[in-house]
Amino acid sequence: MIKRLALIMGFLMVATTALAQTYTAQGMSDGYLNLRAGPGTSHGIITRLYPGNEVERLGKRGNWLKVRLSNGEIGWA
Repeated sequence: MIKRLALIMGFLMVATTALAQTYTAQGMSDGYLNLRAGPGTSHGIITRLYPGNEVERLGKRGNWLKVRLSNGEIGWA
């Protein structure tokens, strides 16, 4: 019973760390943040994020975050 409980607790700990992180856009000096096709300013702009927009973090490369918008669109910010 104790081994089973320990196994379940271990699974729950792994599952919670794997949950997606949600971020809210805020504090942009020019009022928006460009969402780009790749991690760098040389990549095309997909759309703009405005204060209050929420995104789901999918990954990171350097200072860039790969995110998914609520409409399913994926880009880099």
